[in-house]
Amino acid sequence: MLKPRGGNVRDVFDMPDPLETTGPPGTVCFWHRSLAHSASKNCLGTIRLCMITRLSRKDQDDILFEWPDDPWAYWPALKS
Repeated sequence: MLKPRGGNVRDVFDMPDPLETTGPPGTVCFWHRSLAHSASKNCLGTIRLCMITRLSRKDQDDILFEWPDDPWAYWPALKS
């Protein structure tokens, strides 16, 4: 089992070995950000806080089906 100051998730769950996936230059990997989130026991002496949010815009319904040449065109604050 997990201990207050350590432990290993493999002691609790039967998980497959990690798998490294590689590809040639130009390979695309589609990954959903929520795949990395899962419940786990907090083994620390401090509280863990999580704030899950999604960025949205007031005019998002107006631009929903547009595909700009510049993906940051509608996000000037994030544009470099």
